[in-house]
Amino acid sequence: MNSVLSSPRSARNLADMVRGELRWVDDLDPSAVAVTERHGHVGLTGVVGSWAEREGAVRAARRVPEVRSIEADGLKIRVGTSGTPVDSDLAKAAQEAIRWHLAIAHETVHASAHGGVVMLEGSVARPCERDAAEAAVRALVGVDVIDDRIWVRGACP
Repeated sequence: MNSVLSSPRSARNLADMVRGELRWVDDLDPSAVAVTERHGHVGLTGVVGSWAEREGAVRAARRVPEVRSIEADGLKIRVGTSGTPVDSDLAKAAQEAIRWHLAIAHETVHASAHGGVVMLEGSVARPCERDAAEAAVRALVGVDVIDDRIWVRGACP
């Protein structure tokens, strides 16, 4: 009796399953997100319209069985309507990204931008909040450098 050892799903099939799941994310154009897969580790790249779309794409990939990890650093958020965003648009988008991130006390963190450099200022209770603020802003198209001036008052539990 011949038996062939193979995984239940091929790499292409797993990536296709993630692509299929992306179709269920509200307001997301699935064709804007490229999906790669290697041994259950999924990479998402492309440009989406909002932080909610970016997080929705990550959550969609998590719903697929056999996905071990998700790398979404290549999934950027479009700022403005075209080209490189102006400073005011970038600052507004950074502030919105911070506001929508659940792990950040957004009332105490403020963002400004100049020439692709986003400055984060304010204070947070824990280092993980500062890290979350950086991650939220790093995902924006047009961010070249993050100048983190957030003061941490305590430590993560």
